[in-house]
Amino acid sequence: NSSVWLELGGAIGLSVALNMLLAACCWHSKQPMVVLALGGLLLVIPYTLPLRGIAGSAVALINFIGVWKSLDVLAGTSPPALRSAGFLSFVAHFASPVEYQLDA
Repeated sequence: NSSVWLELGGAIGLSVALNMLLAACCWHSKQPMVVLALGGLLLVIPYTLPLRGIAGSAVALINFIGVWKSLDVLAGTSPPALRSAGFLSFVAHFASPVEYQLDA
């Protein structure tokens, strides 16, 4: 059904955009509590939107991965190349649910 695919595409797009917002917050914010609050909001969003099963699951999974990456940055356990590669690479890291190697 095309409506399911459309909903899934929109859900994935929403999650990627929210993770990019989280990345910008991680990059620019000097207050970890702001990043934690936004991360908490991202974890709740999938359960408040009227999405069908697969789309809701996609939002939950992609948002969880983004929050995990933000906690990795806040804890200082992310690779040093993540920040040294620049803002666009930092945002791309958050936009992709796949972990990849950055070489600086």
